[in-house]
Amino acid sequence: MKQPPVVFGRVVLALLGALELALLAGCAGPTAPEGRPALITQLNVMIAPAVLNLDVVPGPDGIGVKLHAFSPTSAKSVAIREGWLEFLVYDREGVLADPPRPFHQWSYEAGQLEGHRSEAAVGFVYDFLLSWIPKTLASSRIAVVARYHPSQGPTVTSTPAAITTGNQ
Repeated sequence: MKQPPVVFGRVVLALLGALELALLAGCAGPTAPEGRPALITQLNVMIAPAVLNLDVVPGPDGIGVKLHAFSPTSAKSVAIREGWLEFLVYDREGVLADPPRPFHQWSYEAGQLEGHRSEAAVGFVYDFLLSWIPKTLASSRIAVVARYHPSQGPTVTSTPAAITTGNQ
């Protein structure tokens, strides 16, 4: 005999609830176990929608950047607690060079990153204002790349984030 739809629906909801609890129980928080930094395998770079003029001279001088570092053991972005991080900005001329040559680069040791770090619902987020003053950018387009160099293991490189600069 067929079960009434109400009973069947309750059983399905109970099974879905149990599955959700099982999946959530397996999700780690934004940090690794005490004393060990999280294994970082992915970087996501987000850039501001416009370049910034940071001085009285017309023209782009910098860009706002957000960075998330991810580990396969965490559903949220994790803190960078060791190694060092670098940002590279490429203009058209640098991209076409062989090998590609960054227009400007910045480096941060893990200890320097604390002042850029905040915690959000998605995990740890790093905010940077990257200024290339006194250089003058002539390119109409730039790409920003982040590279994480852990104390041990391979370097992790983000996908480039590109933006037009308004220059002709």
